[in-house]
Amino acid sequence: MQGLRRALLCEPPTVNGTQGRCAAILLTRGEESIMYNHSTVLVTAGSLCLIITLVLAWCLACVRTSAFMKRLFPNYQSLLNAHMDYLLMTGLLMIFYLLFAAFHVSAPPVILAAMCLGSLGNPVGVLVLAVKPGLRQHPTSPFGAAMTVSFALTTVG
Repeated sequence: MQGLRRALLCEPPTVNGTQGRCAAILLTRGEESIMYNHSTVLVTAGSLCLIITLVLAWCLACVRTSAFMKRLFPNYQSLLNAHMDYLLMTGLLMIFYLLFAAFHVSAPPVILAAMCLGSLGNPVGVLVLAVKPGLRQHPTSPFGAAMTVSFALTTVG
């Protein structure tokens, strides 16, 4: 890392002339601070959730008018729940991104990955129930195990 220098972030001197306290040490290149912020992946995942929400909104509209869509999504209530779940996950991801950006905090990549995978995967279970309403939902079934893993990822994130 050639050309990097350390810079102290200090409070300005007070009115009585005493030196302010130093808050942090950052690596800088010129005047630009170097901060590895991986939280932009939250915006990407949130945007993908929003696109899925819009597609599901069209599916909700088409279920009311098309026999093909009624056969594809026999459980209208689960389709509506999946739509709302993706919408809530979009808001959750975007809010956390804005909080991380506002406070200049970067969460560990493992946490960000858990947030993204959980937010994208959790509503999939509800969407599957919209397509196959009679699916066995017991925790020991494959569907139940997948939902447990997805819920755990969302909780960890």
